[in-house]
Amino acid sequence: MAALSTILSIEPFSIPLAIGPFSSEIHFAQIPIFISSILAGPWAGFLTGAIGGLYMSIIRIPLIIGGLATLGLAAGFFFKKLKMRPLFACILAWCVQAPYVFVSDYIWFVYFTPMQTL
Repeated sequence: MAALSTILSIEPFSIPLAIGPFSSEIHFAQIPIFISSILAGPWAGFLTGAIGGLYMSIIRIPLIIGGLATLGLAAGFFFKKLKMRPLFACILAWCVQAPYVFVSDYIWFVYFTPMQTL
């Protein structure tokens, strides 16, 4: 599942997104993380997220490993331990991951990425 997460994060499988001067991509690397979390539990989701995020951390954002690992751990916890339905467990896991991603992306793009002039 970690390999599938890595494959789904590369460019041919992502959708480009431009919001004003900011450009990003919508990728589907979270799908295998959710699947492994629900089928095998929180630690499997954690490992899938951490290993599956290695490629994106090398190519794009080094701090993404923590976000994807948190996503897998939270989804598995909500599903297995709190007995939530899969969709709700995944939505809540995304809500748990979102603050980390927001802060880590802000730190990365503001402090470590050089400004591009137009």
